Amino acid sequence: MATKCKLSTKLDLRGLSKQQEAFARLVADGKPVTEAVGQIYSESASPSACGRELLNNPKVAARIEHLRYQRDRIRELTRYSLTVKSLDFADAAQENGKYRAAVSGLRLAGDLQGLTTSNPVAEATHAFLSFLAGSDKPAVGDVQVLEGQGAGSS
Repeated sequence: MATKCKLSTKLDLRGLSKQQEAFARLVADGKPVTEAVGQIYSESASPSACGRELLNNPKVAARIEHLRYQRDRIRELTRYSLTVKSLDFADAAQENGKYRAAVSGLRLAGDLQGLTTSNPVAEATHAFLSFLAGSDKPAVGDVQVLEGQGAGSS
């Protein structure tokens, strides 16, 4: 016996009602199914049964997967673009003799790609933002060692 979630009769281009689309977006963003049902279908007698019914709908399930794919793709593109910008920043900083900032840019790029560094991301981010603000404050840890390897040592 199927549970009936009250649906509007208007369908979008994907063949989903407004409630189904809203449910798919909430679930794709990580909201638990029963909470999503409760938020969208306030008059549902059984949120878990309604949630199962929605998840078993091939169009709703496909929409959830598509939204998750889009979210993951955007996250990867954002990480990639930030990595490229961090590397560009490191190059520009090095060309301008700002070696601490250059190392911070390289560390940030490494952290964005999941590589480990000897100092936390916060230190690299702080030095990076300090440089952007116009100051080249000393970085902590082993970054200071690189200061002596500046323009005169090449």
